[in-house]
Amino acid sequence: MDAWWNAATVCPVPVPAVAGTRQSITITAPFGPATYYFVLKTCDEVPNCSPYSNVAVRLVTVADTTPPGRIIDLFAR
Repeated sequence: MDAWWNAATVCPVPVPAVAGTRQSITITAPFGPATYYFVLKTCDEVPNCSPYSNVAVRLVTVADTTPPGRIIDLFAR
């Protein structure tokens, strides 16, 4: 198996629905600013496993919450 796959963080997913049913999942965690890659690989009970899915990429940024500093050089004309 690929080393990158073994080093990946596992995200819990819902129990699969009936074939053809659309499902979605929201991943929330205290991640910092970075680029995240999501790949699926599915297996049945045997386990017969699928190849890796297409790669979904998401850039996560963190909003700037630092308040501005005190203004000391403001003047009007």
